[in-house]
Amino acid sequence: MSIAAYTLAGLGVAGVMPTVLSSVRQLPGANDSDTARLVATGYLGALLAPSLAGALAENLGLRLALPLALGAIAIILGALATAVAPRGEPPST
Repeated sequence: MSIAAYTLAGLGVAGVMPTVLSSVRQLPGANDSDTARLVATGYLGALLAPSLAGALAENLGLRLALPLALGAIAIILGALATAVAPRGEPPST
């Protein structure tokens, strides 16, 4: 049963990355280095996030580690949204 659930979840999110990459390419002034930067950031997050969450949970406990990890993700996404916002326009909320 769990294999079926993971299969359905994988099928549900399979189109997210191609959509995000396409959206980056449609930004005004976007080039191949912007797409490469996005992919590298995604891989970095996929590699570091589990280790960071595990280290926080080991040292602080799971009840404190998960909200801290969620807060860190929100801060990072906010910084990235500001960094990729079109020049001259504030990021939309």
